[in-house]
Parts: sequence; structure tokens; C-alpha cells
Amino acid sequence: MRRPAAVAGFGAIGFSVLTIVGLALINPPGGNYKVKNVHDFLRTGHRVAVFTGIYVEVLAVVGLVLVLAYLRDLLPAGVARTFWGLGMIATTAFALGWAVMASGAVARAYGGSGIVVSAPTSYLVSEIGGTIVWGPAAIMLAVALVIFALCSGAALSAWLRWTTLALALIGLASPAFFPSLALLIWGLVTGVWLLTTGRRAPAAPAPGTP
Repeated sequence: MRRPAAVAGFGAIGFSVLTIVGLALINPPGGNYKVKNVHDFLRTGHRVAVFTGIYVEVLAVVGLVLVLAYLRDLLPAGVARTFWGLGMIATTAFALGWAVMASGAVARAYGGSGIVVSAPTSYLVSEIGGTIVWGPAAIMLAVALVIFALCSGAALSAWLRWTTLALALIGLASPAFFPSLALLIWGLVTGVWLLTTGRRAPAAPAPGTP
């Protein structure tokens, strides 16, 4: 199945940009938090931003699915299955992580003043969500991109293939948070390349094709 590069390009850029926008909207309390940060995160007036952030992050995950589906078609069949499996684990973990991260504010929005959760507990829940996002989700995506970079041959420009490999290797350290930015940079670079080249994925190689 052929997928236009433009769709994948917009998906890659959407993944990177919308991830940042959604995180800003959900705005969970970060490290060395103050109690006021947690209260602001849970306040009833924050519900619109949090719910909007959830939708934005869902769209970011959809964008990632689109670009991974395109890249899958550039790989030999056997490798493509492994790549796609890792990619789906990553996208599922991203969606789950964002949901957990926003759960405290969402629970407060539904339960109102009847929901009383201590600041440390609220912080812990948001960090569990962040651990899923920057742990299994980002690591699985990075592993999938390493496989793609090593097995895609001439499907991409050489510079983009090596850039993908370098950024993916950095992305393996995503639990430290800041290395995860490498995966977002990959999305922007790949998205722009796909939009400017206008390429289409070739037909999927037959099983057993090297």
C-alpha cells in the first residue's frame, strides 16, 4: 500500500509540535515542585486546558502512527513487522502515559471539591505518566528508529538516515527527559524532508527480500 509522503510529513511534524503543545496545556508539576504548582494543576479552572491537552496529545500520537506507517513500507517485510510492532508499543505507551499524567486534573474536574488528593500523591501520579512517556514509549520509538536507520538502505537520503540513527541513539536516554527532545527533533527534520521531497513509499518488498 502506497502512502503519500505529505501525509507522513505532516504526521511527523504534528507528532513533534503537538507533543510540546499538549504538554504545555496539561502542564503537570515538574521536579522540585512547589505545593502551589500542584494546586494550580488540580484547580477546577484548569480543566479546559487539561482536556484540550489530552486531545492535542491524541492527535500527536495519530501523527506518529502516520509517519511510522509510511516508514514501515520502506523496509523489507521481516524487518517491517518488527519495526511496526515496536512502533505500536511506543504509540500505545505514549497515549497511556499522557492519560495517566492528566488523570489527577481530570479526576478533580469530574469530582469537584469532593476529590481531595495530597500534593505529593498528585505529583507522584503525574510522574508515573511521565515515566511511561519518557520511559517505555520513547525508548521503544528510539529502538524502532535505530532499526529503521540500519535497515532502510537507500529509502532515505544518506544524511537523513544517519541523522535518524544519531537522534535515535540519543533518544534511548529519554528517561533523563532532555534526551527525549532528540526524538521530537527527528520528527521535525523527517517531516520537513518528506514534505519537500514529495516522495512516495515503494511497494512493500516481497517476503524474504533482503
